[in-house]
Amino acid sequence: MKKDSTDTESTEEISVLKTEIATLKKAEVESRALIDAIRKNEERYRLIFESASEGIMVIQNEVIVLANPTLLRTAGIPIEDLLSKPFYHFVHPDDRPIIRDRYRKRLSGEPVETGYDFRFVRADGTVRWLQITSRLITWENKPASLNFVIDVTKRKIVEQQLESAIRYLQAGEERYKTILNTMQEAFYEVDLKGNFTFFNVTTSINLGYSHEEVTGMNFRNIVSEEDAEKIMKTYNEVYRTGRPVTGFDFEIITRDGRKIPVEASVALKRDASGQAVGFTGVTRDITDRKKAEEKLRYISIHDPLTGVHNRLMFEEELERMESGRFDPVAIVVCDLDGLKALNDTRGHVAGDKLIIAAANLLKGHFRSSDVVARIGGDEFAVLMPHCDPMSIESICNRLRQSTGKIVDGVGVPLLMSLGYAVRANGGRSLQDVLSEADKRMYLEKDKNRSVAKRLLESHLFVK
Repeated sequence: MKKDSTDTESTEEISVLKTEIATLKKAEVESRALIDAIRKNEERYRLIFESASEGIMVIQNEVIVLANPTLLRTAGIPIEDLLSKPFYHFVHPDDRPIIRDRYRKRLSGEPVETGYDFRFVRADGTVRWLQITSRLITWENKPASLNFVIDVTKRKIVEQQLESAIRYLQAGEERYKTILNTMQEAFYEVDLKGNFTFFNVTTSINLGYSHEEVTGMNFRNIVSEEDAEKIMKTYNEVYRTGRPVTGFDFEIITRDGRKIPVEASVALKRDASGQAVGFTGVTRDITDRKKAEEKLRYISIHDPLTGVHNRLMFEEELERMESGRFDPVAIVVCDLDGLKALNDTRGHVAGDKLIIAAANLLKGHFRSSDVVARIGGDEFAVLMPHCDPMSIESICNRLRQSTGKIVDGVGVPLLMSLGYAVRANGGRSLQDVLSEADKRMYLEKDKNRSVAKRLLESHLFVK
């Protein structure tokens, strides 16, 4: 007896449905794993921000738009008040002009000190000395400043004690040496040539030398040549103006070759007649702060999904290479084909996997000195210093040959359109080169559109 054709078709449809259900279940498991990985990454960055020992805040349009718990504890002000008023509202009236002036200069790109001290008025009316270190960033596509804040009130008190101690030491009062030798900070005095004439125990311990070895040693022996010039410039400024300098940093090199980042203050040392005879100051280890800054800097210039650089870093490097010192400079623009269709049919998790695969493919084809960046949802760009037209053409041809392979866990081929352009010997801006590469990419995209569409649809709508 023959089977009815309707029964046969029903059996086939059931078989197809079972296959699709199995595929969807597998995709669901993979999607959960990817989402968990992204959440863990975000959690790690949040923990760095919330557990930092320093106060961290982002200021935009003169208002604090983001603050970590340490800043709130340091400020002693409810978060609703802190985020609703101009940041200088909480600054001591005598310090407001310089704070606002430096903030505005930083946003306008003028040179300004990255670190300095100011007085902050807490909610209970008490005044604390804070030290702020700032840098210019882009926050939600608008200029802002990223700021690290620490309470240095104790240091200010210590410096006042030091001033008293120095006066007594110069008068022969030995009992104040105990204060210096119990400090965690390194206290030092050098003559006008930079030779150590006096220092506390912490100084010699940090350097790894004996007291006798440090005595008479020149500061140039414990820093790099670059930092030595930086320190000498500061000494000259203090000598010329008579005003102390605080919050400048450099690295000391210990006896065993380790480099320790320190933050220093410098003041002019005078003898009983008022004649300048050297410099005095305090240094403290800022290793933890530097590590936090490096982690936040990494986050600010990398795309969290793919790990390649983001648009901010690409634009910074584009500006840095504008000078012509890196010519010939090549720029490649790449655009994923079919990402929207993939997102619409299989969800954004599948789309994210395709984006990650594209980033990995690009990283494998370019040099470590090249800047591979994700500059849009489905768009990448590569900035290549010292790359001639013949080399970039060869690289792009190899890249084209590597596309078209099925991406694991996605089930569709990785297809991308690309265009490149080269500036050989100046004559035009790198923005013009970027525009040319972008136009060439779209020409290639139009040329391959129908082929790419058929190939993608053959995998997206498989029954």
